[in-house]
Amino acid sequence: MFTKYVDLMMNHPFSPSITTMEKSEPLLREAYTKLGAGKVKSLRFTKRAIQDALIGIDNTKDAEQKIARIMVKKIPTGEPITVAKANQIITEAYTTVGIKHTTKAKDLHKWFECSDPISKRVNGKVVKCVDIYRVKFIFKDESNDKPQNK
Repeated sequence: MFTKYVDLMMNHPFSPSITTMEKSEPLLREAYTKLGAGKVKSLRFTKRAIQDALIGIDNTKDAEQKIARIMVKKIPTGEPITVAKANQIITEAYTTVGIKHTTKAKDLHKWFECSDPISKRVNGKVVKCVDIYRVKFIFKDESNDKPQNK
């Protein structure tokens, strides 16, 4: 859909199809104007990667708020997550924002109410896991001014 949108913007910028596409997928315009076609293509047109890149370039928010938004989107609440997976997600969030940081599972306490790492048996293997209880932040969704708690 994005490639068709780019083609229309380049060749027919006043086409009614553009408005229709933007209504069905509001991320198109923002991705096109802020990231450009090349960057979106390098992100493999993945919606989550595009959203993370847009958060990373947003100058209105401080780094911790950007990281918190990414973390809340990627880590599910109400279920355990392995320490390795948590560290991977934390590293990706810091990298997206452009900060070099040594990650630890304890960093989750900044964004979530959660347990300390404990050993659990998953698929016959003992792995360290963290139970995620709930998010510490509630963000206001800018697109429609409704609180967002994911």
